[in-house]
Amino acid sequence: TSLWTSLTYYAIGYAPSPIRFFQQLLVLFFMHQMSMGLYRLLASIGRTQVMANTLGTTALIPICILGGFIIPKDELQPWLRWGYWASPFTYAQNAISMNEFLDNRWAKEFHYANANTIGKVILKIKGLLIDWQWYWICVSILFGFSVVFNILSIFTLQFLNPPYKHKVNINIRKVNMDYNIQISGDNKASTNRVILPFEPLSLVFNHINYFVDMPKEMIKYGVYEKRLQLLRDVSGAFRPGVLTALVGITGAGKTTLLDVLAGRKTEGYIEGTITLAGHPKKQEMFTRVSGYCEQTDIHSPNLPIYESLQYAAWLRLPSHFKSCERDMYIEEVMDLVELTGLMNTMVGFPGATGLTAEQRKRLTIAVELLAGPSIIFMDEPTTSLDSRGAAIVMRTAIPGVPRIHKGQNPATWMLDISSQATEYRIGLDYAQIYHESSLYKQNMLQVDEQSKPEQNKEDIYFPPGTQSSSHHKYLLRINYYWHCVLENRLDNPIVAMERVVLYRETTSGMYSAIAYAIAQIAIEVPYMLVQVFIYTSIVYPMTVTLTPNVEIAAALSFLIFILWNIFSGFIILKEMIPVWWRWMYWADPAAWTVYGLTFSQLGDRMEVIHVPGRMNMTVREYLEVYIGLHDGQLPLMMVLHLMAAVLMATLFYLSIKHLRFQRR
Repeated sequence: TSLWTSLTYYAIGYAPSPIRFFQQLLVLFFMHQMSMGLYRLLASIGRTQVMANTLGTTALIPICILGGFIIPKDELQPWLRWGYWASPFTYAQNAISMNEFLDNRWAKEFHYANANTIGKVILKIKGLLIDWQWYWICVSILFGFSVVFNILSIFTLQFLNPPYKHKVNINIRKVNMDYNIQISGDNKASTNRVILPFEPLSLVFNHINYFVDMPKEMIKYGVYEKRLQLLRDVSGAFRPGVLTALVGITGAGKTTLLDVLAGRKTEGYIEGTITLAGHPKKQEMFTRVSGYCEQTDIHSPNLPIYESLQYAAWLRLPSHFKSCERDMYIEEVMDLVELTGLMNTMVGFPGATGLTAEQRKRLTIAVELLAGPSIIFMDEPTTSLDSRGAAIVMRTAIPGVPRIHKGQNPATWMLDISSQATEYRIGLDYAQIYHESSLYKQNMLQVDEQSKPEQNKEDIYFPPGTQSSSHHKYLLRINYYWHCVLENRLDNPIVAMERVVLYRETTSGMYSAIAYAIAQIAIEVPYMLVQVFIYTSIVYPMTVTLTPNVEIAAALSFLIFILWNIFSGFIILKEMIPVWWRWMYWADPAAWTVYGLTFSQLGDRMEVIHVPGRMNMTVREYLEVYIGLHDGQLPLMMVLHLMAAVLMATLFYLSIKHLRFQRR
């Protein structure tokens, strides 16, 4: 508040008296406290980010409209006057106005309707209070609003239950709840299910080194190397049909190695060779034959399990799959991970609504199994699973894997004995011992063998038509948004939430940025049309009856809206904007809207009006002479609006294509 007042008070040209400066600072301080109390109350009532954002916008609109600035009190209908006195903005508006117009520089004598100075006349015309004692009353009322809002926030936090971790079921179709997974006694997976055919492939990595730029924090402590090495000379082979476990202590680089092999790294420098079935790895082909279950379970919260898997199947299964075959395969995968009984449960938000952590993990595994990948990476796949769920994952991933004998836990012993602390304590270098062992030579022979392609076997190739077209993916995205009703017009929190899902699908090679961008833009068109229709049908009669004649993205949008409002020609008329700031008016889309609406509605009015201090003129002449609006520029305003829409859509596409706020 102090910074804002210091920067704007004298720059705007308010009364230069220091007392007046501190009196305005006092008003803005209590206004800020009132606003914080109000938003705390709305957040405690909404209890989720989306609901709080919605309630905040809903409350702000009537508070601003009825606050006496947009519509003066005397021009409100009598039945709306209570809203004027109930709006906190009313008291801030009155206090700031009195602080300015009751200053001595506005004390020149002028008589009008029980007002005897120019300042009081201005206040009177605007329907504001003119007695100074009301300044302190307004400040006290703002303080009272702040106290009331904070007390109500305490009560809501005390008595309203936290967001219930409920499971919302949508009865899309009847489901047979009697399901069973048959597992044989020798621990082999059930064969009574649909299997998507896939080609067993080997993945070999040889002398992999991975570097990142040296963190600035380490440079401060005297580290002068330009790069930090995270993986050093790592080699290995994943054989087809073999479940390979990557085991190590926390920070050993397990996830880093998987990200490098899967092509998920967005920064850093990779050295070494990676071959797929003996051929050099091509990322666009690798994404078609592989799956990756990451540690973080990323799903859209506004879809039930079945529709989430259906959407994933549309993207992952070949285009020649029939709808009935796709649905059968989805049901088999759900049966495999025991999600059939929850198929109509909303995914929900982690830790708040919908699925539990272990159910979300099973859904993550199901999404990747849908593609029938030849190679599947699972980064801590049993994390968040209960013991039974973990057993299901270990049983169904690869048939024929021998179980650990009862009472054995070699993993814990291995992690303890292979730690750096143990190496230091016993004075051994395990890496050096391994490089000198016969096991290393045997493994390198395996790497060399698996790096060679089979005879008469060509590189992996997918013929045209096996992947869904961009047009089909665009329609899928449209269909998805129509199902996510909660997303509509709650822009920023939802876009940020769905962007993580976009990152997952684009890195998996499921769809391109252009399909996502077109769908995001097109889905707004029907809402914009309906919004314009409803807004126009309400605003036109409302204008007659009420008056005589939307975390770092929110802050940026607030700044943009403030600038657009200031230079729109509504708060400051175009002709009153300084010449060196006039370019902002023409660069402001809001100004084009005000220009077009004002002149299109009033530009043909020829009634003569009285303008104080000027000669009588028609409404059209007033718009041209005093406000600077001309009918010849209406086509330009229409073209500028279309160009702005194209520009915003292009910026949106370029940002989701080239800007990535996920570092790996």
